[in-house]
Formats: sequence, structure tokens, C-alpha cells
Amino acid sequence: MNSSSNFTVTTTPPVLDVYFQGDMQAVSVAPLGTSGYKLTGWTGLYSNPMISGIYLNNLAAPQYAYQQMVPDPAGSGRTVMMGRILDDDPNQVATSRAQMTMSFVSGTSLAVYHTSHRMYINPDLSYLSNYSGLMDWFGLAEFWNMHDATMDGDTAGSARWGLSINKDAPVGSQLYWVCYGEYMQPATLTGQDIFKYTNKTVPIPFGKWFTLDLYLKRGDATNGHMTVKITPDGGATTTLFDFTGATMYPGKPALWLDTWQPFKLYIGDVYMDWMRGNNKIMSIYYNDYTWYKN
Repeated sequence: MNSSSNFTVTTTPPVLDVYFQGDMQAVSVAPLGTSGYKLTGWTGLYSNPMISGIYLNNLAAPQYAYQQMVPDPAGSGRTVMMGRILDDDPNQVATSRAQMTMSFVSGTSLAVYHTSHRMYINPDLSYLSNYSGLMDWFGLAEFWNMHDATMDGDTAGSARWGLSINKDAPVGSQLYWVCYGEYMQPATLTGQDIFKYTNKTVPIPFGKWFTLDLYLKRGDATNGHMTVKITPDGGATTTLFDFTGATMYPGKPALWLDTWQPFKLYIGDVYMDWMRGNNKIMSIYYNDYTWYKN
């Protein structure tokens, strides 16, 4: 094709098939024991034959962490889900958190795990940049491989992949994105990196709604693939991470991914104590969850 003037060629992005799309406005939460909530209202997700359970969990009594439906902090008039942590529960082994967990039926092994949801991070959390010291424990999402009974180490699973926010030691250091994979079994390897990538270029959009898109293709170091993208409401999509790497336990392909935590607020207790001492609110809001087939 020839033209005497400049022109732009545009392509329509592919339409992705979905297992489920849900507006948080349809959701209700009810206490489930002392460490979480049953999430109801998303019947299409509950009825999926691959899902063995879906729940909100905080691993803490309600006075330390909780999740509830609240008005949109940006004033849209919609109802959204808020996860908030107040303090570390002294009666629990694990640090307080707020997260949604999808558990898969035993033996489920999808080639691709792909979700997106809108997120609003309370601007108070940006105050963590003023913390004096390294800040390396602020999880936004985690995907857990099944536990291997033949190995010691973490009973929650053999390995995990995740997205977090970190900062370097000096006071006033910027908060930046980290995408990682790490061993959780055996005990001698627990916490050691399978891979770790940082992005210090794209600012974290505190106090603004954005869509977080998480894509994980299961594979070894040569054919595993992971991408993380963000799209501010009304803005363009930016890719934070796009890399090839081991997205399954190296050398153990039969260990499937059995829990998917696409949204999470998980901060180390020392940072939690510091934020509380400075009267800062630790909360994240979520809406519009989609689980893609592609």
C-alpha cells in the first residue's frame, strides 16, 4: 500500500476467553472461623470444576486484620473490597495479611494462569519510603506450588512466585516493583531465589485505581514465561515485567500450582509496627476480578 502522507497502522488486540469475570459489588463476606472470610456472590467462580475453594484470609483475629465491602475511596459510588491490616496477631505464627486465595482441585495443572483486577493502594502506604532500613516484605500477589511431602521446609508449598514492593536502605529511597520466584522447600533452600527482577522506572500508582494483569505460563527456565502489566484508569498499559524463566519447581514438573493469590496485602511485622507508630493506614482496595483462559 502506498500513500503520499504519513499514516498509522493499528491492530485490534486479541479477545481473551475467560473462565470468570466478577464485579466486587456482587460479593458478600462472612466470617469463616477466626482467620478469614467466606466470599459469596460469585457463583460462576465457585462452580468452576477446577476450584476446590475460594476465600479471603488474613491469618489473624479481626482486631489485627480484616476484609470488608466499603464505598470506593475515589468516590465513584461503587462498592469495592478493602483489605486492611492493623497489627501483627501475637497468637498467630504467620504475619497478619489480607488476601484472596483460590485453591485448585488436586492434580489440576493448567498451562497458563492469567488474571487481572483493579487495585487502589492507600496513599499512606507510600510512607514506607521513609522507613530507616531495607524494606523487602510487602507482597501484592503470590502463586504457590504444591507441597512436596518428600522434602522438608515450608508446609505451605514447594516454591512460590510473586509480585512485591521493596525499598533500599536509605531513608527516602523510592519504593519499587519486584517480581520473584523462590524456593520454599527443602529447608536448606527456603527463601533462595529462583529468579528476581526489579523495576525502578515505573512509579507505583498510590492513591489511584489501576488494573494489575498477572500472566504465568508454566515451564522450566527455557520455556516458562511471566508478565506483569499495569493500566491506570483512563491511561495506557505499561509492562513492568516480561521474562522467560522457571515458573515451576525446577526439575519437578509434576508439582502443580495449587493456590493462586492474585491480590494480597502482606507486610513484615517490623514495617507494620513502624507504620502503626506513625498513624498510617495500611489498606488496599480491589474490584473487577477476571480469570482468563488464555
